[in-house]
Amino acid sequence: MVTSKGFLWGAGAVINREAYFQLRAAGFSRIITYEKYPQIARGEDIELCVAIRLAGYKICYNEELHFQHFISKPKLTWKYLTRLAKEGAAMGLILSQYRRHLNNPSPAAIRTGSWVKLLLRHVYSGISYKRWRWLLSAPGQEGNAEVLKALFEWHSLKAIMSFNKELDRISAGIGQLAANLRSTQSVGQRESSGYRS
Repeated sequence: MVTSKGFLWGAGAVINREAYFQLRAAGFSRIITYEKYPQIARGEDIELCVAIRLAGYKICYNEELHFQHFISKPKLTWKYLTRLAKEGAAMGLILSQYRRHLNNPSPAAIRTGSWVKLLLRHVYSGISYKRWRWLLSAPGQEGNAEVLKALFEWHSLKAIMSFNKELDRISAGIGQLAANLRSTQSVGQRESSGYRS
């Protein structure tokens, strides 16, 4: 089955070798790494899935396959979940740049200054869904999913302000990767139809 989320968790996942080498040949290099962004240091499995989709592949799963994944006790706490909301916001910001290129395959559709639009979108989202009020009551709301959503929105805003113009640079790099992938795909199509350039 093709997953509607567009990604799979890395634990238990299998990657098509051809897809991975196609990405590497097109210049793919993970953005989400501890060396580049130690405050994130997670989400590389999702980044790889989104990049594979950018190369034209589908992300699938089989409901009949099951595996056990051990999670240590400290990762089952509210404190850890709130930390994930913070780190996930910065990760989501980078992944959103991949999704922009997935949703707008035309290079002309991607403009610079995206970080300003993203900032306004998150402010509007926080206001329209009344999420900011949950931040005021966060200490006494352990276990409340609305608090996690509010924290995610708040940390998204902080991440946007922190990244600002760097987001345009990240988006441009992903755009170049997308262009390289389109170029290799069109060459492959010409070669498979018997046309040699």
